[in-house]
Amino acid sequence: MMILCLVMVFVCSAVCAETITAMATPVNPDHLEKTSCYARILGYNEDRDTLTIELIVPEVFAEEEVMELEVGDAIYTGGEEVTIQTIDWYEDDGYLVINAGAYEHAPGSVYLHMDRWGNYMPDRYGHPTYNTIAVLECPVTETLLFLDYTSAETGDALELPIVRTATELAETIQSIEESRLTKADYMVGLDIDNVYVVFDGDGQLAVVQRFFVSWQ
Repeated sequence: MMILCLVMVFVCSAVCAETITAMATPVNPDHLEKTSCYARILGYNEDRDTLTIELIVPEVFAEEEVMELEVGDAIYTGGEEVTIQTIDWYEDDGYLVINAGAYEHAPGSVYLHMDRWGNYMPDRYGHPTYNTIAVLECPVTETLLFLDYTSAETGDALELPIVRTATELAETIQSIEESRLTKADYMVGLDIDNVYVVFDGDGQLAVVQRFFVSWQ
């Protein structure tokens, strides 16, 4: 009888355990008309005059699902399922730590910070976790604008952007690639989760914005 009870408790625990996943993204890569999205600029093809752009979205977890998490549940983040062994809540500071290690952001730990809408985003030292939703080849049109909020000389954040043309954007990408090949002076890339793109009413790439990030 005792063995049967233990088996029933074990089965119930396994069945009742929940795995939460990130909320669905509102960005549809098949319909980009009047859409904006985080991105990585992977390269510029001079022959075709196109940009290879990886569209990325930050992982966001619904507040109600996070608040109901318990030890034994799991969270799917960063491409893997993490079983929850411990949860430490820091409600006054707006975050919680799953499977806290011996030091901050130890391997296996997950930090979830509350965003401005009350949902939760995983991050490592302020760097959100992004998922790829599509890789596109976008024509570089004459009207494409490059709004640069990062100083090319120092890498510091700019209060107001430098407005550059499509040609200057292409030249910037080529300079970044050359600096990496030659290991010359470091240049802030456009593929380090520091880009925001805007598509016009026809779904064509209209604006590329580079913003300052602490991890650059």
